[in-house]
Amino acid sequence: MNRIVHLTAEHRELLDILGVKSPATLARYNAEQLLNDLRLANTHFERNLPLPDERLVEGWIAQAQTIVREETAVPQEQETGAVKETDNLPNRLGGKALPVLTHHKRTPAASHRKAREETADRSVSERYMHPRGIRHTTPIRTWLGAVIAILFWLCGLSLIFLLPYILLFNHALLRWHIIAFAFIGLILFLYLIVSFRCRCSVCKIRIFSWQRYVRNRKMHTIWGLGRVVPTALHILLFKWFRCPSCGTAQRLRNPHSSR
Repeated sequence: MNRIVHLTAEHRELLDILGVKSPATLARYNAEQLLNDLRLANTHFERNLPLPDERLVEGWIAQAQTIVREETAVPQEQETGAVKETDNLPNRLGGKALPVLTHHKRTPAASHRKAREETADRSVSERYMHPRGIRHTTPIRTWLGAVIAILFWLCGLSLIFLLPYILLFNHALLRWHIIAFAFIGLILFLYLIVSFRCRCSVCKIRIFSWQRYVRNRKMHTIWGLGRVVPTALHILLFKWFRCPSCGTAQRLRNPHSSR
């Protein structure tokens, strides 16, 4: 981050709150999303720090993308030995050193395709496995709420099959029926006192409520399951989520902690 110009100490503090501490993380943002997250973090944590304008944020992202391209290009040249930069000739093209070809080495099309697939897989893995966004104020309760929300959904599915089975076939209540209903009641009670109280750290809406939200188009959804179960699964798998209302990315753990 020291190589990025026009990045003041106040702006770096806001980026640290969001977990943006390297050019690779900064390069994955777009200007509008980063500026919105900086504004929400500044308001939520009461920092009262000066916010950058959109043109300045675009310059940061462009510099970060250039740094990432340079860092990924140098190891490839050293590994293949296909190009060699001139040390004594000022050959320049578009602000970059013009490489001089020492020998030509053909690479099969399959190798190119495999390299592109590995790069795509790595970008998707870094995008989801790396916790992003601001730190959630109640991470433990939110994680427990996600577990209980999934159990509550499973209990609802079990009732759909259990009640018709008892009523249609005229079965008497057995011991396992009573245990099943007691477990469902316990999960419902835990959902009301834990999951239903989990709120967004920014807009304070209920995360695991079945209320419909239409403001955020990037909410976690799966066709046929709605948004509560996908949001809970995303929290359990990746330790971060997007608020279904305001869209703010919020993490449950330190992005630099061991996985």
